[in-house]
Amino acid sequence: MFAVELKFELRAPGAADTQTDAITWLAAALVRNGNLLEEFLVRGHPKQWLVYGVAPAPDAFHQAHWNNLVRQRMRALRSVNLKRPSVRVLGVVPETAAACRCTSPQGFFLFTTFLHVEPPLWCIDRNGIVPLYGLPPSSTGEHSGLLSWKSNYRACDGLQMNCTVGERFGTRQMSDLTSELSRSGLAVCKDLKRLTRRPVYYYLYRESARSHTVELRRRCPNCGGPWRLKEPLHGKFDFKCDKCRLLSNIAWSVR
Repeated sequence: MFAVELKFELRAPGAADTQTDAITWLAAALVRNGNLLEEFLVRGHPKQWLVYGVAPAPDAFHQAHWNNLVRQRMRALRSVNLKRPSVRVLGVVPETAAACRCTSPQGFFLFTTFLHVEPPLWCIDRNGIVPLYGLPPSSTGEHSGLLSWKSNYRACDGLQMNCTVGERFGTRQMSDLTSELSRSGLAVCKDLKRLTRRPVYYYLYRESARSHTVELRRRCPNCGGPWRLKEPLHGKFDFKCDKCRLLSNIAWSVR
């Protein structure tokens, strides 16, 4: 993951509020397309605006990675007398994952936490992040469903980590296959499988269990089949059901 600066400069004087709106709309389009994450806008000086954020790869803003809405928002800059942004890569964001370099990944999985900056889709082969702009285009041209799930999951994870308000609710949403959060995540997995023609696994968080011995005998919550792995996948998944496309961990309370 890379910290980036997008610099917007004036072609000619114009109304500051309309220019700010145009930049904000472009930034939103870049976020929904997966080019930009965690962005914020600042005024550099009277003839300049700056957007700072995080990108999944140094080439995230190349035109080949734009969708139709990004192109539309880029064209709209001219109408408010702004140039297209120049992009400067500021450096690598510490303790973040690198982008997947697989030429033909065997599959993917959804995973995020309240601390993660990365996009929520990962390569199951090498545990690299998958920039969303690299996916085949959806029917809407954006990834709103996936990003909505990510936001909801991080909110639930924050509740269970804070351990004060809504801890049980947040934990259940992440752990229960039938929760609203899981159902929306499974729907995202289904859409991604259709787009990529690759299996997409859904992760079920596991907080507590009666004992380590009982936990090791746990079976897939959907089909009831065995799913314990001989070795953890990428050091974090102890269970994997290839039939139901589910992942999980040995409960943290008994590890």
